[in-house]
Amino acid sequence: MKRNQFTFYESFATALRRIRKKCDRCTAYDAIVDYALYGTEPDVEALPNQAAIAFELIRPNLDASRRKAQSGQLGGSAEANGKQNASKKENKYKKKNETEYETEKRRGDVGPVDLDGLRALARSMGAEIDP
Repeated sequence: MKRNQFTFYESFATALRRIRKKCDRCTAYDAIVDYALYGTEPDVEALPNQAAIAFELIRPNLDASRRKAQSGQLGGSAEANGKQNASKKENKYKKKNETEYETEKRRGDVGPVDLDGLRALARSMGAEIDP
């Protein structure tokens, strides 16, 4: 899969700067870029040792980044989307309850907590409050 971009961390650059021979460092950069953008698998055995080591250490990050990008193109995983939707729902109820509480507080209607009413409200939202 061809990509237009990928994340290149500062730690990658720091590690690659440790390759003293510029030619070997350039070879490592080329291997990383070709793999990240074009999916071109380098011949690790043909790479200079330090370039091969750097590539092998960076590869898992590149693979994870590719998986996340692919998942994002597909709309994300069902699990992630479910969590987002649940979170949005929770935030909606939380905001609504906070707003109602603030309104009642301003009016002076906030008094002792009615535990039975609170339990009923929780049940209506699909939750339970332990005794």
